[in-house]
Amino acid sequence: MLGASWAQRCTISLRLARKLPPWKRQISLSLPKTSIPEVVDHQAKEPGRGQKYSTTISSVASQAVALLKEKRLEEVTNVTQNSEEVVPEVVQGFLASERDVESLFSWMESFPDATNASSNLFHQIFHRMLDHDSMLITRLGILCASKGYEDFVSTHISPVLSARLTSSELADWQLQVDDAATAFKSFHGEMALEEDGSDYDLVGAPTTPAPTVLHMVEENLPSILPEPSPDDSLIFEDQGGEYASVQISADDTGNPQFRATRMIKNMFMQGEQNEAYHFLLELRELGITPAPSRSFFFAACRSLEALLSPDVDLNTIPALRQQYTAWLQLIPDNVNVRSLTRLLFHAPTPDLAAVAETTTLLTAKGHARRVVVPASRVLYRDPSSTFGVQFLKDLEATSWRYCDENPTPGVRELCSDLHLRARSIVIRAFARVGRFEEAIELLPDLESGVKLPISVYDILLHGIRQSETPSASEYLEVVRAHRLRALAVAQDGPVTLASDIPSLADVDSESSLVSSLRSLKRSFKRGSPGPHPQALLAFMEAYLATGRTYALTLLFNKAASTSHFHTATFLYAEMMFYFRHYEYDAILETVVDHFYLGNGIPRPLVLAWERDRKERLAGANPNWAPVSSRFLTGKRLEPITKIWPTSAHTSLLWQAVTLRTKDYPKVQLLYKALLQSLREGLSVDETKPKLLRANPNLALPESSAFVPFLRKMMNKEGLEKGPEILNDMVSLGRTPTVAHFTEIAHQYARAGETNRALMILGRLEDSMRQAKEAGQTEATRDPGSVFPDIAMYVSLMRAFIAAKNPEAVEEVARRLRENLGWDYEYPPLQTAVKDLEELKLLEAKLDAKEKERPPRYAA
Repeated sequence: MLGASWAQRCTISLRLARKLPPWKRQISLSLPKTSIPEVVDHQAKEPGRGQKYSTTISSVASQAVALLKEKRLEEVTNVTQNSEEVVPEVVQGFLASERDVESLFSWMESFPDATNASSNLFHQIFHRMLDHDSMLITRLGILCASKGYEDFVSTHISPVLSARLTSSELADWQLQVDDAATAFKSFHGEMALEEDGSDYDLVGAPTTPAPTVLHMVEENLPSILPEPSPDDSLIFEDQGGEYASVQISADDTGNPQFRATRMIKNMFMQGEQNEAYHFLLELRELGITPAPSRSFFFAACRSLEALLSPDVDLNTIPALRQQYTAWLQLIPDNVNVRSLTRLLFHAPTPDLAAVAETTTLLTAKGHARRVVVPASRVLYRDPSSTFGVQFLKDLEATSWRYCDENPTPGVRELCSDLHLRARSIVIRAFARVGRFEEAIELLPDLESGVKLPISVYDILLHGIRQSETPSASEYLEVVRAHRLRALAVAQDGPVTLASDIPSLADVDSESSLVSSLRSLKRSFKRGSPGPHPQALLAFMEAYLATGRTYALTLLFNKAASTSHFHTATFLYAEMMFYFRHYEYDAILETVVDHFYLGNGIPRPLVLAWERDRKERLAGANPNWAPVSSRFLTGKRLEPITKIWPTSAHTSLLWQAVTLRTKDYPKVQLLYKALLQSLREGLSVDETKPKLLRANPNLALPESSAFVPFLRKMMNKEGLEKGPEILNDMVSLGRTPTVAHFTEIAHQYARAGETNRALMILGRLEDSMRQAKEAGQTEATRDPGSVFPDIAMYVSLMRAFIAAKNPEAVEEVARRLRENLGWDYEYPPLQTAVKDLEELKLLEAKLDAKEKERPPRYAA
């Protein structure tokens, strides 16, 4: 199979003969390149062609498929090497029963290339793949191009993929095909039909052509010629009109720019990218700029991948960034940059300098649509960002310059829309951190007729009112004027501002899952607060109970296509579902897939978990090992960029990371990391208004992140660790909630400290009674006041049951009836009551046995 058989050599002669003039074609077909005895021997041994499919082929194909599933590639080759007809049957049988196609393509890598076989075999394989996923056909096309079957790819495979793939996907695939075909030609050369010593010896391997005079002279010349001197006189030529110079075309190989590009591409093919970069620097010193090429795009992608790697050496980052920028400057204007921007904007931690440089260069090359808006989200929402108004204005000027140089219909309208969207994002970011003067500078002129979305003005007004800055009144007057101009009304409307997580809304109580799905989909629209996470969580619980996941993928795609705010809301509900069901790895996977690893996230731990997951997946069998811990198994819509997490997301992540950590020394390190994260994020600048001392873009974890530490650390270090953790929280501006007091009281109750546990409960009950006497409601009470809830009472009851203290359990139950009432439909309370009854029965039995036991007498 691996060598060129007699039939294959005849096929080569047929294919090459088609390129001959008619007067040579008859002779060439009659003389294949093989000896007459071999032809006679082959005809004697090989029977005539029978039916295409037989039982022998079927048995051999079944055996080969079984070996291929076990990845025993050498044995598959041995089984199929005597019969080429069985190969398509093997491919068809394998694809019908197996999803992991890596072994299949590894086996096809060993097939002959265009130098000694026709494309007939791949043509049959291609027809077997037409009813399967387009991914198989794309890989087959790249494989055929790497073996020299470029004509077969362009004639048969390209038309099929043109109808199945999007334009961008097709362009990316064509780039890979061109690269594979170029690599094949560089090693094997162009297949040409030349006449040699014999008259019609046409089928053999092409002989190496004799070097031309120009080639020999070029080999002996130095790579860089010295500059000509004005004193030198021409020896063989004069400057008369009869010796006028011939116009050289731009693509002439003697052009130093194209020659430099060709030499760098050869270095790429030999895997010498670093040497190619140093050669590029030397060319720059000589004033030579290589001609643009797609090869530089792939080099830029490789450099960017190394730059954004979590394991990159910090000392090499500046050099890698310079190398990436150097290759990026040389890419053609018409190259598809989607794969590069995806790599740039989906990195775990974005490199702001690389984002800024990429945005500027690609905007100058006409790719503003790909980079301006996502770069604005990344650059201005990053907690460490120092970018100001000037960068955005320079970016707009670059975009307008490209529009002027390329006056395409509709391009100016597109650029104007992009600029307004980018300004809206930047103004919102400035409003969040108190940079009001810069935000106002970006507002459009009143007389320009251009207006931003009303929500942008509302967010800016809300931030100014909450800031308490000295210039607040002046800022408010300016923003109101712009808002009124945008509304074209005589009065200011109310300010409605969506928070990081929407305020509580009525959870959809409709019994039908279909109607609930429709209601949730309608709530995902721009400018609306969207559904509450609890509503999404309730739908997730009900829908997943049916064993289906498609509707949840549909909801996520709807949220992701609407806005980052709605995407964050959906992901928070998804993380809450995993937290309820103790799926802590799924929470980590959600964070890695969708969020930038900002300051509020334990970045080293999350990255280490991601490396371990990749290693596990690489060594697992994809037929039985799940590839994901999440329930979103369908095709998810991938946003252009990742999103920055909110404090709600980071708090939930800290809880998941702590609860999944079993080794106590690691728990101690996590606690220190949490405290350090809060200390670094909280500003100590007393000159700032109180609401602006902490950068909200940091997404620092809230007080709920401390809850799991209370249980683990009090169990290991003693009960006094609980108040110590509360003191750490208060010193860092985190207010304890009922969840923290519940955890501490629970630990006291389990340890037999009944009085201390009931004392904590009594203090919270006193606060609740005082609030009721003062007429305070849930909306008007002091945010720092803490009241007991039913979960706290049930937690204390269960702790006292574990400590075998039924009297304390009944006391807590009595207090629950007096203060909150008895909720018979609360499942944890029902379970606690049953456990109490079992505890009483057990104690009664023990008392009866104790009474029946005979008295012990001293000896």
